[in-house]
Amino acid sequence: LRLESPEMVDNAQPQSSDPLLCIAFGMSLHLMRVSFPKQDSVSKEDFKISLAHKYRWTAPIQSMVALNESLLALLDGDKMLNVVQLPTPSEEPKLGPAEPPAQLTLVHSEDVSAWSLVYHTQTSVDGSKDARSHHGALAVFRGRSRTLYICGMKQVWALQIGRWGQYVEDLVGRNDWSAALDIFLALRNGSLPPLLDFPHALAARRRAVDSRTTQVIQSYLVSRLRPDSPRMEARQMCTTAVSACIEMCLWSVLYKTVFECFKAAGHINVYCNTLEPFIVNGRIPKSQMDSEVLSSILQSYALPLEEEEHAAQQNSTQGNPSLFVDCDHCPELFPMARRLQQLVLYVEVTQLDLNLAIRLFTQHRLWTALVHVYCTLGDYTSPLELLVGECTQLTKRCMTKAQDDLASGEDGRSLVERPLLDCLLVRKMFFFLHRCFELRCFPLDVKDAPSMVHPGPKSIIELLKCMLRPGSPLFARLLRISPLGLFMALASLYTSPSAGHVIQSQASADGPCILGPEYHPLTLASLFRAAEESLDGARRQAAEENNPLPPNTDSEFLWFIARAAPRAKLNLPRDRCQQVVEHLLATRDALATGSASSSSPSFGCHSPEEAQQLLIGVLMAEEPFANREQREEFVGKAVQQGFLAAASWIHEKHGEFDRALDCRMQDEKLREEIFEYIISRLAERAGDGECEGALVEATLQRLPKLVELDAERCAVMICEQFANAADHGSVLHRLQGFPDIELQYLETLLVRKKRAHWKDAQEHQDFFDRHVVRYVELLCSHSPSAVLPFIIENEALPLQRCLEMCRRYDVTDASIHLLERTGDFPLVLELLLGDYSAALEKLHATFTDPKEQHRTALARVLKRLNAAAAVRAQGEQEHSKDPNESPWWEGLHDAQRCSELLDHAYGLASRNSNIMTDAQLEDLWFGLLRRTVRMQEQVASPAQRATSKRHAGLVTALEELASQAMSGVLAYLSLPRSLKWICSEFGASRLGIWRGPVGSILSGLNFQLGLLCAAKAVAAQDVVKPFSAVKHRGSRGVRISPEDVGAA
Repeated sequence: LRLESPEMVDNAQPQSSDPLLCIAFGMSLHLMRVSFPKQDSVSKEDFKISLAHKYRWTAPIQSMVALNESLLALLDGDKMLNVVQLPTPSEEPKLGPAEPPAQLTLVHSEDVSAWSLVYHTQTSVDGSKDARSHHGALAVFRGRSRTLYICGMKQVWALQIGRWGQYVEDLVGRNDWSAALDIFLALRNGSLPPLLDFPHALAARRRAVDSRTTQVIQSYLVSRLRPDSPRMEARQMCTTAVSACIEMCLWSVLYKTVFECFKAAGHINVYCNTLEPFIVNGRIPKSQMDSEVLSSILQSYALPLEEEEHAAQQNSTQGNPSLFVDCDHCPELFPMARRLQQLVLYVEVTQLDLNLAIRLFTQHRLWTALVHVYCTLGDYTSPLELLVGECTQLTKRCMTKAQDDLASGEDGRSLVERPLLDCLLVRKMFFFLHRCFELRCFPLDVKDAPSMVHPGPKSIIELLKCMLRPGSPLFARLLRISPLGLFMALASLYTSPSAGHVIQSQASADGPCILGPEYHPLTLASLFRAAEESLDGARRQAAEENNPLPPNTDSEFLWFIARAAPRAKLNLPRDRCQQVVEHLLATRDALATGSASSSSPSFGCHSPEEAQQLLIGVLMAEEPFANREQREEFVGKAVQQGFLAAASWIHEKHGEFDRALDCRMQDEKLREEIFEYIISRLAERAGDGECEGALVEATLQRLPKLVELDAERCAVMICEQFANAADHGSVLHRLQGFPDIELQYLETLLVRKKRAHWKDAQEHQDFFDRHVVRYVELLCSHSPSAVLPFIIENEALPLQRCLEMCRRYDVTDASIHLLERTGDFPLVLELLLGDYSAALEKLHATFTDPKEQHRTALARVLKRLNAAAAVRAQGEQEHSKDPNESPWWEGLHDAQRCSELLDHAYGLASRNSNIMTDAQLEDLWFGLLRRTVRMQEQVASPAQRATSKRHAGLVTALEELASQAMSGVLAYLSLPRSLKWICSEFGASRLGIWRGPVGSILSGLNFQLGLLCAAKAVAAQDVVKPFSAVKHRGSRGVRISPEDVGAA
């Protein structure tokens, strides 16, 4: 396979332009690259071959021929003639995970089993064996047609590969231009094989496809588009051509050929309307936009905007009166204006005709688009001045209308901030200021509109210079429009991290003077002074002109001070700080009583929660209280106004944690967060023993309320936090009325044994000795099952006092363990047997009359008991047991208790077999066996005999328990005495329940008899005789002749 324009290269490394050698072997197809390294003139010409690609076919390849650089004809072992296309080679290395190797693309497949394509040839040396051969069966005519010839034994077949050009011509002939362009698009993207028409390399193929597409589009428009073409047909043609150009990135064709054709035909509006959605959807990159086309699009809006505005004015005067008739307040009347503003946000502004754009946007009051154009050009002061001028006029109209409505009684709302409430352009202007001060795009973020441009630090400086420089009227004009909007925008300079960083970067004495020498260098503090001086200048001007400022000016300035003071670290005068604090405290009253009054100094958009947060920030920056009386007065007002977080903060600052907690307990939201508050404050004051102790004491004093609020979270807090930060004795004293928390606290200190809780081991031991009995008492009353593990783990306990607690709360297993350690075995037996009797009664009740919560566990136990009974019925007494098999009582507490008591008895006997007397062992095991058998007799009696599954399960369960008790009898008691006791105690029993136990005893007796007989036989034997015989045999003499010695 040789490329269309092969060239020799002067590099030893393989290049994409090197010829390719195609080799078929078996089912594999190898592409070998042939490279010609540079050689000197005297040396012999040489070449190198390297593997470029390897492909796998579905059958063995018998013959192969290339039609061009990428199209092959394969004759395989399945008698199929296949035309395949090689994959397009990758021109750029791809990063990331490796992609699966590309495969051959099947273009056409022909069944040639009926063709005679093979012939015989002599392949052996002696001519004795013939072989079937396909070599030379395929051939290609090297002309333009590239006809494939297949040579058989008697015939020659010709196969012609179709051309995309001919196919496209057929589609054009049928007037299917859209399908023809789709063919070119698929060829360009690689969805269709290039065949014989286009190059195999992707870049060359795209260039060829683009050239052919350009010709087709031009022919399409020239032959079909006419000035008198119907609008629908022209729109369809334009959509087809524009879509193809954008999909194939044919920008020159889009902006020259297509544009000129529609312009010449008088359908420029159709072209603009078709192209616009592609721009808005981001299908056209900003760098590929054409200025002439964009200017034409803008020009196409001129007449529709005028018609739209005229229609909106007529609609307003004919019955839908509105104070403001524009696209912001009446969007349903201005669809074209909204559409144009949306378009401008997605185009490259530098490609627009700026004079036309600014004139058009200003004439039709498209302020969003106008501001966006100015911002993109880096000018932020000009749009602000334009907006201020327009908003000033709207404010006058708004206030005049509001005063007339208030006088006539049609509208009783307050006049405060009416322009901001009623005029959307006023909101848009202050929103623009706010976004610029936060260094954010206007009106959308970049993720929503890619053409947005971020304002830089210079934009903030320019806006501040325009607003706050001495003698500038802009601040006063903004103030008259909306004090709330102005001071909220200025406050963002203090609350936004980006704006604060810009201001701090200007805090250099060597930098340029921005707001005047008296405010140089520019800092957050000097910026505040400039704003304050601008406000004073506006007040003086208002007094001179006898034109008062808006009534909420002073109120909003106090809000601005509250936001700016903490960040700027202002050194406010005490009276000014007190004024700010009083104003913030009055927020709730102002909202409740005077927010609807025109003379109210407050405005309802400031919430009490915001006021409280700002109040805490002001107090953190500077506390205005001269003495304790003033502080207490403030706290009283704060509590009265519901600012409990601020009151709590004041108490906390002065170490009054008890009063701080009381304040937080009065507020619902703060009450829910009180545990996190206590934990965080303990962490902040770690190491400050006085503060920690005060906070812990205050918390413990309010323990009943905290437990009532959330007992679980309270217990976790005390156990995890107070164990390291409090006097344990005082904590335990406070916890006496809360045994659950007291138990958890003692467990944290006694059981977990964290070293961080104690100074040394002796301190921990002293605490253990003082409180371990109380801990055991709490365990007995609240968690009886945990008493025995604790006693076993801790040997050095006061036995008598712990035993007294266990006996008082009837903790039998722990009592038995302690009595065992004291050696009081009679009392141990009494407790163990009594507990076992009670457990059997509960087991009987569970099986006969189960509760609802026990039914599921009982059903599982019955299945396991039925399986055990089936095994026993088959006589497999000694069957092997799976170690992973669950015990029969698992999940049923009463059955588990019986089995555990028998295990306790076995452990008791094994530990004390040398201490307990035979009588005590007999009392233990005969008592357990007697109680089990009596229960079996009770269950098997005719009065209780039943055929239910639960009754059968109970019988089997008692058999299991009897077998477990019998194992202890066999292990620790005399078998003859056991048999005698059974005969005397249960000789009159007619039930067959003793068959198994008596059999076990007799087997044991038989085993003992065998052992005795074996011992007797061993004793009667002469043990020395076998050893003497061995010695005698080893002492026989050996006779050696001289010949044998010589031979050896």
